[in-house]
Amino acid sequence: MAGIPQGGKLIRPILVEIERIDPAATAAAGQYNHVLKEPIPQRANAGRTTEQRTDGMVRRPPIKILAQMERGPFMALNMVASGNAASSNLRLVLHRRDLAKRGLLLADGLPDFHVGDRILATYTRWGKLIAPIPDPPGLYCTQVQPAGEGLGGNQNLVVLYFDHRDQAVPGG
Repeated sequence: MAGIPQGGKLIRPILVEIERIDPAATAAAGQYNHVLKEPIPQRANAGRTTEQRTDGMVRRPPIKILAQMERGPFMALNMVASGNAASSNLRLVLHRRDLAKRGLLLADGLPDFHVGDRILATYTRWGKLIAPIPDPPGLYCTQVQPAGEGLGGNQNLVVLYFDHRDQAVPGG
């Protein structure tokens, strides 16, 4: 693992199950809008009361990885015109050493996580379920950020920011 910073440790790490998008497969399936740089929404049962909207993304099989979780609000209720909607966000701190061991660093050294990746559940380090993440509203990655500039000047951490998806227009 030459070139991968080895220093530092995560604080109280847990296992987090993440379902990652596959950008290349999404584009190959014609489900990606290159102008807007986002997946093309798909609709099942269009025009019916049972209409369902999906994001059109092709997803990879879920993975479990050690992470330090930094919580924001979790399932806080916000008043919306149609009732209450849950709001959540959190940050996951991952160590590049763990990502390298799992093959989750790209050839250019960037982490293989993308906006739109989704947290499915959290587990203890030993694999016991702590909590599934309900979807909707879900927790979706909104930012992937290298971090952890330490004494050696290397970035040994990656921070993933996750937020809920709005279920309604705010304002009661």
